[in-house]
Amino acid sequence: MTKAARILRSHNHNLLLGQATLNFLGAAIGLLLSKGAIDFPVLMAAMLVVLGGLLSWGESRSRETVSDSRASACFVLGLLPVYLFVWMLQARDGAAVYGTLWTPFRHHELSVLTVALLAPPVIWMGVACILCFPLLAYIQLQQFPLEVLAHIESRPLVPIVAFSLFALGLYLFRMRWRKIACSAAEREAEVRLMKRFTNSILAIKDLANSPLQAILLDVDLLQKKHPDCAEVAGRIGKSAEKLRDLNKVLNAYRIDPTKGPLSMDSRAELRKKG
Repeated sequence: MTKAARILRSHNHNLLLGQATLNFLGAAIGLLLSKGAIDFPVLMAAMLVVLGGLLSWGESRSRETVSDSRASACFVLGLLPVYLFVWMLQARDGAAVYGTLWTPFRHHELSVLTVALLAPPVIWMGVACILCFPLLAYIQLQQFPLEVLAHIESRPLVPIVAFSLFALGLYLFRMRWRKIACSAAEREAEVRLMKRFTNSILAIKDLANSPLQAILLDVDLLQKKHPDCAEVAGRIGKSAEKLRDLNKVLNAYRIDPTKGPLSMDSRAELRKKG
């Protein structure tokens, strides 16, 4: 597995494992800090959040590599009950307002930053997940009764919109960092591949050149001492010319010998697999 693939796998694993952990903790803290008694709908929503966390945890434990689309789809499925949970918490908190100033959508602000930090890899899914929180806040605000709206501070959507814009910037930065990390890993792999290619070319040249001079000397000696073997010497000379042609082909790659190792075992170098 390449380093870039390991980076992507680690990111997707951490995404799903982080979502599972935060789903469990978020459901528990939301129930503990909520106002009033825990009614049945909110409890059911909390159970759905936990089930979403179990789904993400199960995917994170998968031995095979989780693709970007699969990780993002699983993240969205685990996030759907979170939308329901924060909706019900806001509805219940609004119904429990008795003559005090209430600031709604605090759960949305924390959740939208969490999505940005976990960073689902499919960008349009991540952006949609972030924008759903202010959209749900707007829809729910329109549905609050007048007696609840009377106890809400003015411009209640401004904080969640500001948090969402900040989350979008943070999310895009996280995705940019992920892309840079993968590009750097791919570049490093290319450098290692070119180094391996250079060493292989140098090893082939070494194996081709080592016998070439000896063969040419033997051909010259054979022609001088045994003129009757000129035909055999000619065939050997033509074979040596093929080695020279191979050397010319290798020189066309403009390999600088000074950039390779000072000494090498050519056969061992060519036997390497990576």
